[in-house]
Amino acid sequence: MIIGHSQFEKIPLSLERQQNLLQEQIDDITEGIKALKSDHGQRYTVKQMEKTKIKLQDRLKGMTDNKRKDNVLDFEEMGIDRLFVDEAHHYKDL
Repeated sequence: MIIGHSQFEKIPLSLERQQNLLQEQIDDITEGIKALKSDHGQRYTVKQMEKTKIKLQDRLKGMTDNKRKDNVLDFEEMGIDRLFVDEAHHYKDL
């Protein structure tokens, strides 16, 4: 199957994978906050990280509360074994 990168970006990840990725980000931020607090880091940085953590937690909660509107295939369900990217410059900083 050949599709453009703009259409490829519209293929959703499974809900479980999205939740796992968000939880990993929350865990990383939590560890970072603990490390900064133990090293007496800048209060501004800690506050910014706590705000980010709250936003991610809200987003995670929203995912568990809402049901998916469309019945679409997830990326995992498509059975893709290999991915060849022609315009890799669009993905280099991800």
